[in-house]
Amino acid sequence: MHEPRFPVASLEVVSGPAEEPVSAAIAKEYAKIEHTADDTLLTDRLIPTARRMIERQYNRTFVTTTYRLWLDRFPEGEIRLPRPPAQSVTSVEYLVNGAFVTMPSTDYYTDTVGEPGRIVSKTGWPGADTAPNAIKVTYVAGYGDHAAQPKDVVVAFAQYVLHLHNHRDAVAQGVFVPVPMTLQYLLDAISGREYVAA
Repeated sequence: MHEPRFPVASLEVVSGPAEEPVSAAIAKEYAKIEHTADDTLLTDRLIPTARRMIERQYNRTFVTTTYRLWLDRFPEGEIRLPRPPAQSVTSVEYLVNGAFVTMPSTDYYTDTVGEPGRIVSKTGWPGADTAPNAIKVTYVAGYGDHAAQPKDVVVAFAQYVLHLHNHRDAVAQGVFVPVPMTLQYLLDAISGREYVAA
């Protein structure tokens, strides 16, 4: 029986985003909300919820976030970095006799142009212990800070926050409310997917 090409992996957030892709002011401007009664709701609930939902559904990162990717073993080929766009690789570490050793950055190539980002060994992966989570890759992903977000990302987030705001009672009760087709198109566009109507 052949082993799977890619080992079992899990992703951990080491350092979360310091801010959100859109501010409450931008969301309010887009939604034409002129009062301040919902400022806390927008800042503490709806905007972070929108970001988490979009990131999980579309496997993306918007504001700079540091991740740690855990692997049971090195893959046969490249290491793919979830939640693009990748910015940089901090370290590649692997277990040897129960202790983590850092792989020299000169021993691998880092691709932050393609999506997902990837790490390619120049001469082959080193030997590591046979153990769960024997490989850990720490890397940074996202477009940057709040000001660095692409305009289409800002528009999609603002519209999604507006959608959550308009259906906040249903959201609070855990009821899923389908997004409008125009919003779905925007979300698919920022994720690189092509929208296909059902």
